[in-house]
Amino acid sequence: MSTWLTQWEAEGIEGLYDKPREGWPNLFNKSDFVVLQQLVEVHPQQIPVLHAKFQEQTGKIVSRDTLRRALKKR
Repeated sequence: MSTWLTQWEAEGIEGLYDKPREGWPNLFNKSDFVVLQQLVEVHPQQIPVLHAKFQEQTGKIVSRDTLRRALKKR
């Protein structure tokens, strides 16, 4: 029998919802997002500049791809 059917029989509709899972810890906190938002207002569409300024202001070393993903989340 499939897992989802077993969960349905045991827990009903609640058994089909995704359970919370552990994952990689967040690299950015709320203050990092504030800094990022301020930098985007000053340097829109300039990822290399944004990347350098973010690392300079926060002291966090992240890749440009990670920075892009954080921007997309916000």
